[in-house]
Amino acid sequence: MYLELEKFTNALDTLSDGINFVINSGAFIAGDSSIADAYYKRGKIKSLLEDYNGAIEDFTKCIETCPEKRYSYNAYKMRADMKYEIKGYAGAIEDRAKFSN
Repeated sequence: MYLELEKFTNALDTLSDGINFVINSGAFIAGDSSIADAYYKRGKIKSLLEDYNGAIEDFTKCIETCPEKRYSYNAYKMRADMKYEIKGYAGAIEDRAKFSN
């Protein structure tokens, strides 16, 4: 179990470093799907580590940075699941409605 946790933690650190570099260096381009993908992947790792609030933040950033359908659909679905985990039922229902359409 420790090795799995260490892999997730290392992946989380790597994604965080990449996101911070892109944002801080001014290399971020609005609508760039690579940053949305990084937020999505980091959110998935946080969800596996049961950091539900952190995952919600990352899925929200994913939606905000690249709202194209393939990212927003999955991000809304995952964010709904995380909101459900923290008993944010109204928000979970709202997000489910967004990806169900």
